[in-house]
Amino acid sequence: MEKNDEDIHLEEEHRLVKKTVYVRDNKKQRSSNAECVARHRQKKKEQGLVTVEVPQIAADAFRAAGSFTAWYKAHVIPEKHLAKQRAALRFVEKFPEFIQGLIFREFR
Repeated sequence: MEKNDEDIHLEEEHRLVKKTVYVRDNKKQRSSNAECVARHRQKKKEQGLVTVEVPQIAADAFRAAGSFTAWYKAHVIPEKHLAKQRAALRFVEKFPEFIQGLIFREFR
């Protein structure tokens, strides 16, 4: 390595020596597969989709119905029916427990 006039001046007058230092980049490089997965997740996120973990039985039920939306529409109870059921439950709760048992035995 050749020294130029400035390096010589700094060394003689100020006792500074030029050094070359390499700094290691701590950021890990992503593999091409990891980048592909990241792009896929970002694309799904932009579509409003997220990844969730559900029990296998639920996943099978959703798949059998065609989609979660189809399964939900088949199993949702309309609000007007829920209101009737809640009113009926409040009415039945006023009876003694043995009578409640007789009433609910039909629904088991």
